[in-house]
Amino acid sequence: MNRLGAMLAAVIMMLLVLACAYLFWLQQMRNFDQLCAEKDWFKCTAAVPTDLTLYWPPGNKLILTQRLQSYFSELAGTRSSGAPQLESSLQAASAIAKVSKLYEERLHLPHLAEAYIRCAVGNYRECTSRALADLKLSIKDQAVKKTIAVENLEALSSGLRALSELYSRHNKFLIAEKAAKESIDVGTQALALASGDQDVSDRLHSQLMLEYAAHIKLLRMQNRDKEADQETLLLQQ
Repeated sequence: MNRLGAMLAAVIMMLLVLACAYLFWLQQMRNFDQLCAEKDWFKCTAAVPTDLTLYWPPGNKLILTQRLQSYFSELAGTRSSGAPQLESSLQAASAIAKVSKLYEERLHLPHLAEAYIRCAVGNYRECTSRALADLKLSIKDQAVKKTIAVENLEALSSGLRALSELYSRHNKFLIAEKAAKESIDVGTQALALASGDQDVSDRLHSQLMLEYAAHIKLLRMQNRDKEADQETLLLQQ
């Protein structure tokens, strides 16, 4: 009985330690969120390593930390021109976007969520520019280069939609609409580039409908029902 009681006490103690550690970390993230709200980008750069979400999945931390610190350093104007250029990747951008979603939907850290999704979209954009340049300049492996370009355009379009929806929830309608329109343009470009592959075209068409739906929803949030109705009719034709 004493042994059972000791085990129970140890479990309770461990849970208390974990709870305290979580609350301590959450307060750090709230402080980080406030730094983003105040646009203190220099301190944001230093705060990135405190984000424990970057440790998971294992192996991501260094890559994600570097990209986020590079992003905040550029905003702060402290990034040296001689600093090594980090090559963006869809995997890193997607991981940062997932953390943004966690902060927006679960932990209610809106300013941090905005900063992270902007960083993710910036990485998507760099990946897409590189993929399109490779497609344009390459003579060999055109089919492979085309597939990569389409994948990057699709990821950028989805990232822009996420950015638009986040801005919409924060009542930042002007920049939300800008992101929504760009999302549609990029999605349309991906669909045009994928012509000839029916399965990919069908998938991209479905995603493009989601981009339009997000824009229509944004219009209705602003009581611009006439414009929303017109866009809906155009899609039905």
